[in-house]
Amino acid sequence: GAKGAQDLRLDLAYRYSDYSTTGNWDTWKANADYAPTADIKFRVGKNRATRSPNVGELFSPVSLQLGGSIDPCSGATPQFTLAQCENTGVTPAQYGNIVASTANQYNTYVGGNVNLEPETADTLTYGVVLTPQFMPGFNLTVDYYDIKLKNTIGTLNADDVLKTCRLTANPA
Repeated sequence: GAKGAQDLRLDLAYRYSDYSTTGNWDTWKANADYAPTADIKFRVGKNRATRSPNVGELFSPVSLQLGGSIDPCSGATPQFTLAQCENTGVTPAQYGNIVASTANQYNTYVGGNVNLEPETADTLTYGVVLTPQFMPGFNLTVDYYDIKLKNTIGTLNADDVLKTCRLTANPA
């Protein structure tokens, strides 16, 4: 409420998590708001968030299910080149002779992964809020976010996995 500092705030938070399956992880945040007048407020924030994989993501048994729909190496004129198809084990003799699935379905192995680590997200945000006193009811907020996510936990589409393997020759 002082002149030149209508509002000044600092929010700090910290959490320590100890997971029996994935180890110890810190999460935290630091946010600051500064309003020199009632008309304008500036804000900035930085935080680290984590999410540990759940029981299903870690320990679901591997099973065979329907998961793929496209085989770019099938048919008389495959979508992919011989070299790309060879990245997945297709031989020159098989190339152009693989029969496409009439049901557009392929078997896929799915299941948990005990090697997963928690996701981490580092976020930086800053913004400005305009609330001009001469315009009652008007409020303009402009924010910028920069979020960097690592070790994302999710399911990969079977068709995307097959396509990436063929294009990169990376079996992982």
